[in-house]
Amino acid sequence: MSAGTQERSTPPASWGELPSNMQLLYAGPLDAAAQSFLAQLAEASSCHLQFATAPHAAAALDLLAEKPCDAVLLRHAPPQVDALPLLEAARAAIGDELPLLVLGDDRLGRLAPRCYEAGGDDFLPFPVMAADNCTAYLWRISRAIERGKLLHAQRRLAQDQQQRLSREHREASDLLAQQRSLLAGLEQLAPPKTPAPSPGSLATDYQDLLRTHVIMGSGNLHADLERLCGLLVAAGLGPADAMSLHVESLEQMVRGLGSRSARHVMNRADLLILELMMHLAECYRTQRSVAA
Repeated sequence: MSAGTQERSTPPASWGELPSNMQLLYAGPLDAAAQSFLAQLAEASSCHLQFATAPHAAAALDLLAEKPCDAVLLRHAPPQVDALPLLEAARAAIGDELPLLVLGDDRLGRLAPRCYEAGGDDFLPFPVMAADNCTAYLWRISRAIERGKLLHAQRRLAQDQQQRLSREHREASDLLAQQRSLLAGLEQLAPPKTPAPSPGSLATDYQDLLRTHVIMGSGNLHADLERLCGLLVAAGLGPADAMSLHVESLEQMVRGLGSRSARHVMNRADLLILELMMHLAECYRTQRSVAA
């Protein structure tokens, strides 16, 4: 697990409140200005702040590999430390979920946009001139942490969704394979027969019916089912033939689902083939009654 995807320990904050605990990593020269800044942050905070320090970005990455934090404060102190290339390298190493905030002097107003372009979550003017600024900084750090957590949660949700869809597609493929195996077993048990010719549009008709049933349900499809059963009976096709037609059509539909859910399709398809078999049995029963 990379440093950017490690689980962080800060509990969620209520609306309008800072989190009760924040673990911050300061990366840069630990001079008098930096020590004063960290002390002002701790004094202005109503939450428990834990600080770790690293003299440069490379050391910060080593620390992150051992112990996660909630946000990184990266010092921009030219000419000794140029934070922008370090920011890009750090972002490439840890991903985009862990907040990276840059501290620096931007009196010309040019550094902040470059910071955002390089992947920074926020830019905090440094050194801090008033205690009120430290309180505002804590809120900005907290919001950056929340954005990182939200991004992580969204990705976890998308990953779980993709895994669920993949699992459903595997289950659908396994079920169709079992149905194919069942049909093959029935064909071996049944006496050989000359296959009856079926109308050329029968497969297309059933595919259309299956798609409509999956979308709408069977409420308004009674007449379509009756018509399809009439075509099956006229072609001399029995339940096994109808099941084979169903499996072939369902296989094509499942293959065309892509990233969409297969479970809904399979459930609706099961209802359709059950209803079709009932209609087909009734059609053959009626046919035998008329013949008798």
